Amino acid sequence: MSKPRRAYDSPAAVKAAIKREFDYLWKKYIEAPHPPSIIYHYCREDVFPKILATRNLWASDVLQMNDKREIVYPLTDVLAPIVSEAGADGNPKYFLKAVKADEIIREVWRQFHTHIACLSADSGIPSQWAAYAKDTGFAVGLNLEALDRWCVDKGISLFAMTYERSVHAAIIRTFLEKEAQIETNRNLLTHTSARAELRSKAEVYLVSLAMALKADCWRQEQEWRILVVEADRMKSRFPLLTRPDGVHYFELPVCTPDLFTELVLGPLCSINEGEARRLLDGAGFPSVRVRRSSCGGSH
Repeated sequence: MSKPRRAYDSPAAVKAAIKREFDYLWKKYIEAPHPPSIIYHYCREDVFPKILATRNLWASDVLQMNDKREIVYPLTDVLAPIVSEAGADGNPKYFLKAVKADEIIREVWRQFHTHIACLSADSGIPSQWAAYAKDTGFAVGLNLEALDRWCVDKGISLFAMTYERSVHAAIIRTFLEKEAQIETNRNLLTHTSARAELRSKAEVYLVSLAMALKADCWRQEQEWRILVVEADRMKSRFPLLTRPDGVHYFELPVCTPDLFTELVLGPLCSINEGEARRLLDGAGFPSVRVRRSSCGGSH
């Protein structure tokens, strides 16, 4: 005897429907077709010993980053204009809440407690060495396949950023249209509880999609991002910590012997490869490869 099917307009059915749409868009537009084998976290010379000792990278609160332009872009430049579009009758085209530009930080990022850790597909980017490692630091290379498995196990996301503006608009518009279709086709306009659950889930997915969009001016970074979205901070998967300067962060224990595979010395790093080798061996990383960056320093 077959199991009874879920009601077409039940909360479980509509959440499954919006997840299918999110998964489709993620796979089509965001999953990297030719991912690298290693991705790199650039860090300063004084930070690297702390990474070795704790085996952690930090995922920092997006609201407290030094440069918020890259975080605000997907909302102010992509999401807000589309969500605010009106139909021929003057009413909003989409059911998800229209977000005005001056409300974005307060109403979106704070609601979902969004934290990120940034890496790169290339260890030889001069601007990354200068900005994040001051040319004297290091690039910590992590095995992408193993890191992806770790993220899946923890229920968090790892992905390459996408930099095409036309693709960004297509992703957001398609998702909003699909959400509206689900509400209409599944008779949710009068089904309050199912509609509320759908919109709540859809908003989390919308934030996740937005976090993979970055303006073209940042393309040279070749960024990969670990994304931690905690819709309910009381049920957080990681303890919330605070730096002395007040910045909130999560510790991600990903610099372990099974993930950490390569160490690249900055172009102006003060230690040589032999000294780096001894440092790694003493910290329990005998299998990590060591080399110096081939790009010249900026100083």
